[in-house]
Amino acid sequence: MGFFDSIRFFGRSRAPEGCWPWPNSDRDPYGVPSPAVQSELLKAACHEAGHAVVCRYFGIEVRQLSIRRVTYTTGSVTTVMTDPERQAWKLARLRKIDDWSRKIAGENNPFSPNRGSEIGLRPRDHFVHEVSLHAGLHDWLAGAVAENIEYGPFTYWEGNGWESDLEGFELLVSAHYGNLDGFISDSSVASIRDRYWKSCEEILSKPEIRLWHQAVVKVVLRSEHGVLSGEEIDALRSPIELPHLVVPDSFDDAREIADRFGCGQVVAIEFVGSEPELERRLVDFSTGICYARDGEIRWVDQGRYLVLPSGRGFDPDE
Repeated sequence: MGFFDSIRFFGRSRAPEGCWPWPNSDRDPYGVPSPAVQSELLKAACHEAGHAVVCRYFGIEVRQLSIRRVTYTTGSVTTVMTDPERQAWKLARLRKIDDWSRKIAGENNPFSPNRGSEIGLRPRDHFVHEVSLHAGLHDWLAGAVAENIEYGPFTYWEGNGWESDLEGFELLVSAHYGNLDGFISDSSVASIRDRYWKSCEEILSKPEIRLWHQAVVKVVLRSEHGVLSGEEIDALRSPIELPHLVVPDSFDDAREIADRFGCGQVVAIEFVGSEPELERRLVDFSTGICYARDGEIRWVDQGRYLVLPSGRGFDPDE
């Protein structure tokens, strides 16, 4: 983001503390909507911020996040369409065309896909856009997962406004995991959905991602029109890289410490209820790898240490 862009971003008008910039109340420029409307806006912001943050986490370009109500939708995230999505929508259009052709020909029964062998729980081996597909499947579930973390747990999809997200997810799964006609069993769809749901939970529960998500929610609610650009969303990501936390329960955790340290990541070790002997051995081990690679181990307070790779600093107060 350039200098003048940053002025436009940080110089935008914000509602006074305690007021909401929209929807207006009695033509006032600022007002406080009813509790029911506030609740709806909070959930919409949480949901759409979940989509936006997970998209950016995987590198999908986000053009806009909106929590303005349009007809039956309470918000949206506009992204650049990926190749897997283009192929999925093309398959959906072909199915509709086939259905229309059958109706014109006087056939009342809709298209029934060949229920031959499906691909299973991995996309086709020749599929060249697996990374984009992986990101897109996370995106379709991320809004519901964010709401589930904040307001759940929910045990159902219906009535939460998540149906369109589920349809998009199932369309991608059908196009890329099903057989050539797009057929895939309900049990396989459920298994794939559960896998990606858990992965979204892990991503959105990471401390740095959670802080980013909360910042997006706060800013879009306070924005002038309930809309954020992709640049504004990126600007809210904390520049501070939080350390990788290890809470050891055996000496086997030494491998995780060494792997993360070797990748240049700051490691925080927290000995909660550990035996003094385990703490001594792992501190000795960490001191050894720091000595070998010009790193540093720093005592923070009782039972807490930071393992710093060469050239890396970290302020625990941050």
